[in-house]
Amino acid sequence: MLLIAWLSRLLPAIADVAGTTQAPLHVYLYDQRDQGVLLTALTRHFDALCAIPAFYDLLTASPALTQGMLSFLAEEVRERRNLTPICQNLYRVASALGFAWREGELDFWQMFRARAFGYRRMFVRDETTGMFRQARRQDEAGAISVEAAARFGTQIPLEYAYAAWGKLAPPEAASHAHERSCAASRA
Repeated sequence: MLLIAWLSRLLPAIADVAGTTQAPLHVYLYDQRDQGVLLTALTRHFDALCAIPAFYDLLTASPALTQGMLSFLAEEVRERRNLTPICQNLYRVASALGFAWREGELDFWQMFRARAFGYRRMFVRDETTGMFRQARRQDEAGAISVEAAARFGTQIPLEYAYAAWGKLAPPEAASHAHERSCAASRA
């Protein structure tokens, strides 16, 4: 119902700002996958959408000059920017365009490192063997950053959302539950 509540507040706010009930609307999504996710979520609430069908129509219609617009940021970035060619997901594009992901005590880069930002690893060349090894610290002398994992998704990993909603056990409780499960399977 979060989606319906958001749309129920968003669309009247757009009409208020425009001063009319027929305001032109241009929606940006990151990519076609996001459109599919949003349409799937809207479809799950189809009965409630009967009150606001214009938004669903906008997301599924082919745009014409008189209709609202739907654009994909990923396409515009590929066409108009010369960013690194490897995995241009939302996180990487936002970083390349200047979004820091860190502000004051909030460090989203570290908070969401696993499965969102953990695509680079620091390596150091061993002086004896000439082989690379993973750096012990980010600031280790001679450390170089290497693309080590592709992160193609643009959504926040589901377990982060569940943790934010308080639906996951604390890490130590989850660890104990995992240990009990492993012990039970060995018995």
